[in-house]
Amino acid sequence: MLIRIARNPLTSKPKCVKIDVLFDGTLGDRQTGPVSFELKPDAKPSHSRAFPVPPIHIKTLKKGSHTLVELAVLKRQPSSE
Repeated sequence: MLIRIARNPLTSKPKCVKIDVLFDGTLGDRQTGPVSFELKPDAKPSHSRAFPVPPIHIKTLKKGSHTLVELAVLKRQPSSE
C-alpha cells in the first residue's frame, strides 16, 4: 500500500490518499472481470518491420530476456539467434 499526498482542488489543502500497488515487479494475475473490445469493421491486421537493437542496448536486452526465460514468461529458441 502506498500513500500519496494529493492537493484538494477546491481548498488547495494537502490530503493523504491510499493507493494499491499495481506493479510490484513480480508476475501474477490481476483479478478483474473479462475484458473485450470491438474492432472497426474495416480493420486490417498490420505488421511492422523488425529493427536492429543498437549495440549499446544489447547487454540490457539480453539480461531482461534471460530473466523472462527464468520466470517462464518466454521460452528459449536457440534457432532464432
